[in-house]
Amino acid sequence: NLKSFLNASYNEAVCKSDFGYGHSVSDTTGGCNTGQSLANVPNYLLSGGLTWDYDGWHTDLTGQFVGKQHLEDYYTYLPEPAYDLAPGQPTHIKSYLLFNLGVVKVIPLENSFANALRLGIHVDNIFDTHYYADAETESDANNCCYLNDVYARVGEPRAVYGSASIYF
Repeated sequence: NLKSFLNASYNEAVCKSDFGYGHSVSDTTGGCNTGQSLANVPNYLLSGGLTWDYDGWHTDLTGQFVGKQHLEDYYTYLPEPAYDLAPGQPTHIKSYLLFNLGVVKVIPLENSFANALRLGIHVDNIFDTHYYADAETESDANNCCYLNDVYARVGEPRAVYGSASIYF
């Protein structure tokens, strides 16, 4: 019994209304203008997978593509404009592709105190892809003109874990 799925989406995350963090609503130096893009939101998402069930075995292989994302300005929470960055500084978080695998076996327990035993092993991020989930820029204390420092949250590395459950 083989099943598959594929999902795709396009996101256009923008400010719905003007707002500012400054002295008034018209002061948007630390805020957002209507229609302005937001940071740390990928435009493209794609996920897919295969699931196979046979004789108490369940196996699934899934993949997820996350498109590039604008770097966030630490002070405004908006996409960092390229002119604020030091030459050669990235303006986006790179897109990435992850794969996960799960294998589960359900063993019926007849004439027992329980109905079944479920054993599983899972591998997340099979290829140990190095990626950043989100990132922001902040100015270097020694540099008055450019935002040199990028702080990023590194995505999860490969993880292998098992599980055991008893069904009553």
